[in-house]
Amino acid sequence: MNLVTFENFIQTDAAINAGNSGGALINSFGELVGINTAVLAQDLGTEGIGFAIPVDLVRGVVEQIKQNGRVVRGYMGLLPDDLTNSERVAFGIESGNGILLTAVYEGGPAAAADLRIGDVILEMNSEPVYSQRQALLISASTRPGDNVDVMVLRDGERFTTTVTAVERPEDPK
Repeated sequence: MNLVTFENFIQTDAAINAGNSGGALINSFGELVGINTAVLAQDLGTEGIGFAIPVDLVRGVVEQIKQNGRVVRGYMGLLPDDLTNSERVAFGIESGNGILLTAVYEGGPAAAADLRIGDVILEMNSEPVYSQRQALLISASTRPGDNVDVMVLRDGERFTTTVTAVERPEDPK
């Protein structure tokens, strides 16, 4: 949707009135499952597709605000992109995992770990990476000082390196 850098929404067809961002999204048992955030609609009425932030993410944010007075996110200094099928074939990747690094920010943690533009990340912390979204969420869920083991494909060779996350800067570039 390109609303924010980190997108992790619950899609709902529940009516969300204009101005109801921050309202509760509850299930049929009356349990809070999310906080309403956005509506994708052609007009400002209640029809459209609604999006809510999952309650687990909300809990983490609330805890961070309590502890730090703000949200602290990890930062790895890279920008991934999804691989196309033709790129997957060109790299000789038979599985569905892998993301392409389109930027590695100078002086950032990924650059310090010798990651480069054009590298393909196959795994992060032994977890196969299938999408740009997944990689960004893994990066954001790290805490400053956390180590992330990254399996990389470069020039047909696989290797593992460790990226040590830092606190996400105001301007990540």
